[in-house]
Amino acid sequence: MTAGWGDGELASRMDGLKLDVASLDNYEVHLSDKVQFLLDAMVGLIGIAQNDIFKILTIVSIVGIPPTLMASIYGMNFKSMPEYDWAFGYPMVWG
Repeated sequence: MTAGWGDGELASRMDGLKLDVASLDNYEVHLSDKVQFLLDAMVGLIGIAQNDIFKILTIVSIVGIPPTLMASIYGMNFKSMPEYDWAFGYPMVWG
C-alpha cells in the first residue's frame, strides 16, 4: 500500500502505526465498557435508594390518612349534626 512512497522503513512504520491505532481502539472499547458498567451499577443503586424512600413515604402517608380524615370531619361546621346530641354519637358514626 505504501511501497511506492519511499523505502521499506516507511511501510514498517505505517504497519506499526496501524497496530498502535488498533490497540488504542481496543483499549477505548474496554474503558467504555467499564464506564458503562459503573453507570449501570450507580443507576441500580440509586433505584434501590429511591425504592426505600418511597416505602417510607408510603408508610407515613398511610399513618397520616386517618388523623387527617378525623380532623376534616370534626372540623366541618354544620348547624345541625345529630351526633352532637347523642352521648355516643361519634363512636357510633365511626363504628
